[in-house]
Amino acid sequence: MLTNPYAIYIWINVIFIASMSAVIFFGSHKFSSRVFAFTVLTIAIFTASTGYFLFNTDFISQVFGIKLVFFLGILSTTSLLYFIESFRRDGPAGKGLTSVLVIALIIIFYFTFYTSLITGYPISNKLSTVGIIWGWTYGGYSPIFYAFSVICYIASVVKLIRTHHEKTNKNEKHHVTMMLLGFLIGIISILIFNSILPGMKIFDYAWVGPSSGIIWVSIIGYSMVRYHQMNVRVITTEILMVCMMVLSFINIFVGEILGFNDRILIFIVFVALGAWIIRGALREAEQRALLKDMNVNLEKKVVDQTKEIRRSYEIERGAHLELEKIDEAKNQFIMITQHHLRTPITSIKWQLESLMNDTYGPLSPEVKKAMSDMGESVERLNHLINSLLSISALKSGIETLEKSSVNMRKIIDDTIVELHKEIERKRVTVIVSEDHQPWPILTIDQKRMQEVIFIIIENAVKYNVEKGNVMISGQANEKTFNLTVENTGQELSSEDKKKIFTELFYRSSQAQVAHPTGMGIGLSMAQAIVEAHRGTISIASRKQGGGVILTLSLPY
Repeated sequence: MLTNPYAIYIWINVIFIASMSAVIFFGSHKFSSRVFAFTVLTIAIFTASTGYFLFNTDFISQVFGIKLVFFLGILSTTSLLYFIESFRRDGPAGKGLTSVLVIALIIIFYFTFYTSLITGYPISNKLSTVGIIWGWTYGGYSPIFYAFSVICYIASVVKLIRTHHEKTNKNEKHHVTMMLLGFLIGIISILIFNSILPGMKIFDYAWVGPSSGIIWVSIIGYSMVRYHQMNVRVITTEILMVCMMVLSFINIFVGEILGFNDRILIFIVFVALGAWIIRGALREAEQRALLKDMNVNLEKKVVDQTKEIRRSYEIERGAHLELEKIDEAKNQFIMITQHHLRTPITSIKWQLESLMNDTYGPLSPEVKKAMSDMGESVERLNHLINSLLSISALKSGIETLEKSSVNMRKIIDDTIVELHKEIERKRVTVIVSEDHQPWPILTIDQKRMQEVIFIIIENAVKYNVEKGNVMISGQANEKTFNLTVENTGQELSSEDKKKIFTELFYRSSQAQVAHPTGMGIGLSMAQAIVEAHRGTISIASRKQGGGVILTLSLPY
């Protein structure tokens, strides 16, 4: 075999491509990566067989060599198509494509090695510009062979383009673009230098097509490595190490054949590989030192942040405990104040009743009217004190609930009857939804829940428009009963919805205009009772028209 620079270049290509195949095969467990490694191996063998055929001097071995080149070429082509399909699927290709490719390879294998219908005979091209280089003749079925190759190339390109359109991630699109670029370089070089020019009896450049494999296989390999999140620098170093070992091994056997120039070329390759590895090792050492420094700094920052978080937690915990103490002191203050207010208010009430009954002598009608107004004011004040006392007692747990089995529907009906005068005055229509399923029996404090329902329905009527509607409905699921009261009255702002349950004596501006004498404590009272029953109460605006929707949820 001739050892001109072209032959050496081809063998360097073979070593590099074969090394890449081994590294990718053992470096990734993905199916598509393993298929790519096999494809690269077939390309390496194809390149080696091509170089052996082109620069060999033995005519007899060339007869088999040209057949081997043709078959390995079609094997590489079909392997590339299978790899691209497995890459698209991220798994094995479909059974249909696999069957077609296997059957085609079997047929081509038979016609290639057992007939002369695809390949003819090798011919010596002694007038070649690169020295003695072999060419070949074509068989009668060779156009079918090339047509099948072109179909595989086109199918591969189409599948890669479809894969590019299917990818949504920008990085993945970039990797597929790189694969498409490398594939096109390989197709164009092989078609030109191994198909078109040999068809014109020009064999001088037949070595270029296989030799281009180091370029386009590297591009596709790079995109595969990046796509599967493998370390490019590590992979490259591993490939170069394998190349060095193979070259060292070959040098043992070909040392006597290689000339001075060839030895210099091998020496340059070894120096380049060594420089690459040393540079990589130094950079890795720098990165390791940087990583160590980052770990030390990170650990220090974590310790500092942990101390800061612990300090903040202690401050927040102390503030929370302080707020609990303040809230408890507030509740105690309200209860004590209420107890002290009850006695004089009760005394005032008795004295007013005595005066109204003429116990101390007859009073004029004007005085009795004034006394009556005073009695109503005292009654409102007494109701306010009782409400505040109840809220504090329920929140602090002093007052316990007297629970019993109660039908909520009966409480609602009784409340509507009790409020009939206000309902008639506002000419409001109260509608209670009729459900075929009976309302569930709840375990609640009947007296307290009557207060809640009274407050809710009274507000729905009081803050409604003339001839408005109040819709009441109940719905039970596995663990909760939900009562919904909806009216067509005044709307509430988002600020009103936040404060109406959380701030005592809070009243919206619209409520103050509609009913100036209201105290703004009713819903707070209702919330305290509902929460004592482990329930919830919420309010929201209606989607269409004015009004609000109040939802009461109770467990049962």
